[in-house]
Amino acid sequence: MYLKKITLCCCLFVCAAMAAEPVPRTPQTKAEIDQRLTALAQRQVDLSFTLRDQIRDNDSLWLNPAYTSPEIERLRKRMQVLKSEMDAVQGKLRELVAQVPEARAALGKTEALKAEFQANVRQIEDLRKRREQAP
Repeated sequence: MYLKKITLCCCLFVCAAMAAEPVPRTPQTKAEIDQRLTALAQRQVDLSFTLRDQIRDNDSLWLNPAYTSPEIERLRKRMQVLKSEMDAVQGKLRELVAQVPEARAALGKTEALKAEFQANVRQIEDLRKRREQAP
């Protein structure tokens, strides 16, 4: 009997506390909605940059030599060996793929774009020199 009364009192207390909390007012006018959207968009941008930086920092933790143990050092050495092997395999794979006719066509397009890029760089440098020498 007392347990029921205590439970009822607790429920009433919780309900009263919830009712006392102010209900956030939802924006009603177009201007209020636009202002809220702008504030939320800015907050989202700030959060995305902060999150990106935090993820970048966390991703580099495994490289930090301050965090070490014998097992970590063993795994780091193993990773270096695997990376060397992967680089060798990747180089061999690139050589073999470059021999495929379709790949040669794609590589030719890339080389042509690189040549055009370098030509533009030279033209820009020449124009800058002329601008500096112009009266």
